[in-house]
Amino acid sequence: MSTTDPPPTSTPDTTDASSAAPVSARRRWAFRLIALALPLLLLGMTEGALRLAGYGGYPPILADVGVVGNWDYIATIPAGIQPFFGGGRGGSMDQQVFTMPKPPDTVRIIVVGGSAAQGYPQPRPLKFSTFLERMLRDAWPQRNVEVINLGTTAVASFPVTRIAAAALPYAPDLLIVYTGNNEFYGAGGVASTFRWGRSAAMMRLMHALRGSAIAQALQKPPPPRSEQAGENLMDVVLDDAQIPSDDPRRAAAARNLKDDITWILDRCRAHDVPVIVCTCPGSERNLAPIGEDTPPPLNEAERTQFDDLLARGRSNVTLQPEKALADLNAAAQIYNQHATLHYLRAQCLERLGHAAEATTAYRRARDLDTMPWRAPSTSNEAIRSAAQQNAVLCDLEREFQQASPDGTIGWELMDDHVHPALAGQLLIARALGRAMAKLPGKLHVDPAAWAALPDDAAYLARQGANPLDAYRVIYRVTDLFERSFFKRSNPDALTRFEAERRRLENTMSPLTRATIRRLQDTHSGVPITGAVGEAELLARRADEAAAHLDFARRSAAPFTFLRARYGCLELAALDLSSPRADADAQVDELLQTSRVARRLAGQATPLLDVLEACALSHAGRHEEAIALAEPVIRQLRDPMLPFFAGRLVTDLVAVGRVDDARALLQNLHLTPAQVPLDDATSARLGEAD
Repeated sequence: MSTTDPPPTSTPDTTDASSAAPVSARRRWAFRLIALALPLLLLGMTEGALRLAGYGGYPPILADVGVVGNWDYIATIPAGIQPFFGGGRGGSMDQQVFTMPKPPDTVRIIVVGGSAAQGYPQPRPLKFSTFLERMLRDAWPQRNVEVINLGTTAVASFPVTRIAAAALPYAPDLLIVYTGNNEFYGAGGVASTFRWGRSAAMMRLMHALRGSAIAQALQKPPPPRSEQAGENLMDVVLDDAQIPSDDPRRAAAARNLKDDITWILDRCRAHDVPVIVCTCPGSERNLAPIGEDTPPPLNEAERTQFDDLLARGRSNVTLQPEKALADLNAAAQIYNQHATLHYLRAQCLERLGHAAEATTAYRRARDLDTMPWRAPSTSNEAIRSAAQQNAVLCDLEREFQQASPDGTIGWELMDDHVHPALAGQLLIARALGRAMAKLPGKLHVDPAAWAALPDDAAYLARQGANPLDAYRVIYRVTDLFERSFFKRSNPDALTRFEAERRRLENTMSPLTRATIRRLQDTHSGVPITGAVGEAELLARRADEAAAHLDFARRSAAPFTFLRARYGCLELAALDLSSPRADADAQVDELLQTSRVARRLAGQATPLLDVLEACALSHAGRHEEAIALAEPVIRQLRDPMLPFFAGRLVTDLVAVGRVDDARALLQNLHLTPAQVPLDDATSARLGEAD
């Protein structure tokens, strides 16, 4: 290189960060969206993978469980309501089975709500929904009527929204909503273990989130059933049971109730399904406030004066009501938000003949109760308000008040705090029919025809009201009042029901008492009339057995194993006494029930095979009956085996297989005298070879 050449010049480094070209706004937004999308994509992939592994969603409340003939059979699924209850503690829904498509010329009515809507603690034939079905069939003799009761124990209104939504695809012509008693302590209530239950919107959000696969995979499984013995939702909420009159949860309960009923009405409107909304009656006169009153916010001197006046008033209610009322009124001048004070005032006013004032005081006591197991006035007003939005109101609270002495609801119509007694069940059915007079078209009930229906005594006789089920109701109610908070607040109620239980026990035969004790010891859910009817049948008390087994059959859900069992045994009892005029129709029903129950069970069992065989036997289809029962009868372990074996023996003899009939009895270690056989069959068995 020449020394005269100029030195080389350096080129600036254009890659320096300070001089880099700026990233466009579009790219920056793209980067941000990718950054946001990646976690969502990861969540989505995780959710999808977990769903493939079986997580996510909720079990159905209603589902298609099988096809028999031309019908799809739809059944309630017990697991469907369990997600509403935490820790494996669940309520219950009566088993229901019905068909799709809906049969021609059928009016299908579906009831949703809590345990009062379910008709608890009455048996199926004596629930208001069954009375309503029977009354509507009388009022509309040319139509078939189905009233399907999906009432569920221990639920607030939010689970009812999901049950209603599950019912709408199954062609209801009318939905009846009867909810509001459990807005505080039921599943989804504002004082239940679900803390997010204080907002209807938050309930819906949390329900959706809990249904995700990720949430369910992370959720701790509920404890085994053995660890839950004796524990249910009513037990676990007691740690947070007291709800004073100024507690914001009271307003939240009324708000949630109105929002949830409105949600149901909106969904029903979209499906063109009319709705009847019911208020909630509760015991007023005979039930003292259940919760303990919170200490009045008074200074020491005022508190002492208030307590003294309250104590003097309490001690004089029975013998000196006028003096007691003066002391209680003076106490109310010091502090007026005390539930027990107003209940004692009501008792005094009632004894002094001031009925209207007593009624006001009883309701004030209910509304101030710090354990609101009964729907307070704010809840029923929320129901009335919601019903103004395109629904028919059936104001059961006012119906019960108008039907009660002095307008105050008591034991005449109620079994406990919120569950109507038998007379109350009939009253609800009649009130719903009157409400249907406001509906147009095929749902309209003619008021004159409704008023001309038979009286309550006639319906009770037709439905088979009986002392055994009256005892079962009393037993359940006594169990409720033995709970610590009821026992403390209402000892007189417990004494009343214990005395009634003893009275009914004293009217029972030794066989009935022994059977009921066994039933109670095993905590069996079978109908009490079924257990007693079977014992009577074994003792050859056929007339009594037939009546009890008839009621037990109707207490079981249609197309179910229990319905088939009791139907079969009822016919066995009638064989020993005198067949009814409708025996042929009963055999047809048994045949359909046993066939459907066997198909819907999903797998063959010896007893289901034998039950269908019994139905075929009574229908005179002996060869078909033998083909089903003969291969499995020896596997059967059932106390009613002699009666099931008797049908098979009858079938074998009818087709000329007398030796096989004798061999069957020998293999089962039975004699002809131990099985129910007609005279002709007995004679054939006794003939010499």
